[in-house]
Amino acid sequence: MCYSIEHNEPAFSETHCYEYNISCSACKAPSDHLVRAYHQTYDIVQTALMKILLLGANGQVGWELQRSLASLGQLKACGRKEADLGNLKNLRATIRRYSPNLIANAAAYTAVDRAESEPDIARRVNATAVALLAGEAKHLGALLIHYSTDYIFNGKKTAPYIETDQPNALNVYGKTRLQGEETIWNSGCKHLIFRTSWVYASRGSNFVRTMIIRLARAPLCQDSCLTLSDNAEFLYKTTDYYAPEFERSIMWNDPAINIQWPTDLKPILSAEDQHATMLNNAEVFA
Repeated sequence: MCYSIEHNEPAFSETHCYEYNISCSACKAPSDHLVRAYHQTYDIVQTALMKILLLGANGQVGWELQRSLASLGQLKACGRKEADLGNLKNLRATIRRYSPNLIANAAAYTAVDRAESEPDIARRVNATAVALLAGEAKHLGALLIHYSTDYIFNGKKTAPYIETDQPNALNVYGKTRLQGEETIWNSGCKHLIFRTSWVYASRGSNFVRTMIIRLARAPLCQDSCLTLSDNAEFLYKTTDYYAPEFERSIMWNDPAINIQWPTDLKPILSAEDQHATMLNNAEVFA
């Protein structure tokens, strides 16, 4: 995941890039870098007085950002019902009514395949609405934090992407997201842009939850007991995101994961997984 920081004062420019061998969890990683980057770049003297507007609060990233941003000031978290990026008039009214110091946009049109048949809707949400956010941030002197995607690239690079790589989106979704980024760059507002990939959390539809549920439903049994650990490890190690130094074990029945297992069988766990920790106490989320 990469982020860039830009400030509109002469002789001040700073760019940071974080690259991971594994995908960033929405549970903490993006928001932690967000908080650190903000504190490194902008002097917050009276944190309690800072007004924060979070858009897309009911999505995977937005849901977790509610917990991270709440400690930074007065947080107003808006889902689609309160602030629909497809309704530009109401979106502008919401921003001006709250007059935030920081706008965090975790909302977007993310139906990649459907965007091909709904390009106008995708463009309205991913580009036109983002241009409005950037303009309002510029008008208010607020910091705009925008979550984008690696779909702005064609995926052919064999090394980690950095901020200066030339975008080359291949589909409507990627192109509209790139257009949104460009409107922010051209607006002159203070901003952070996060390009994320493989977002996952304990809620919503994502790869991790899907694989866990599929493993539970598959006929992977040994001596009438469900075997989870070895099969999950196999799937993990056959992906490009395998990084032994980042390996951690989470309890399969952790209530924070909130998975209704479709079986009454007791799983067979490896010695390592028998001593796994709970998600909220895991080192990567500390």
